[in-house]
Amino acid sequence: MLISPYGRRCARTLAALALAPGMASSAGPAAAPCEALTTASVLAQINAVRAQGALCGARGGMAAAAALGWNEALHALAHRQALWMADFGRLVHAGRDGASLGQRAAAVGYPYARIDENLAHGQTKLAQALAGWTASESHCVNLYDPGVTEMALACVPGRDGRAFWVLILGRPR
Repeated sequence: MLISPYGRRCARTLAALALAPGMASSAGPAAAPCEALTTASVLAQINAVRAQGALCGARGGMAAAAALGWNEALHALAHRQALWMADFGRLVHAGRDGASLGQRAAAVGYPYARIDENLAHGQTKLAQALAGWTASESHCVNLYDPGVTEMALACVPGRDGRAFWVLILGRPR
C-alpha cells in the first residue's frame, strides 16, 4: 500500500493509496511521495490513533473509538478520488464529474448508512497525515466518528511530485 504526508490547513484532509497486502505499485519512481505500507499496517496505525481519543477543536473531547475494518469498495472510492485530485492538482471533495461523496459511494457499490472523507496533500508518511487530521477540527471529528465501522486509504503522487491522500470512513446499511 502507498501512503503520503499532510499539511495543516483545514482544506488538507487524509488521502492515501492503500494497496492490498502483497500488491506492488505500478507507479514506479513517481510513487516515492507515498509511504509504502500494507493494509494491515494502515489499519494498525489508524486504529491506534482512534483508540487514544482526542480533543477536536471547539467540539472538545472525542472518546476513544472502536477499531475499523478494511473495505475494498471504499478503497476503490478512495483510489479514484486520489487519482482525480492528483490529475486536477487540488484537494476536492467532488468527483471528476462533480459527484458528491454519497453519489461516488453508490457508483462503487457501497450502500452506506454513514460516510466521511478526509483529504491531504504533501505528507510523505501516514503518521503526518494523521497528525494533520487530528489538528483539524472537522477532520478530527471524522477520524474519531464512533458511527463508522470500516475504512480505506489511498495515496497517489501528483504532478507536483507530492502525494494526494484520501481516507474514506463508512458504515454500511
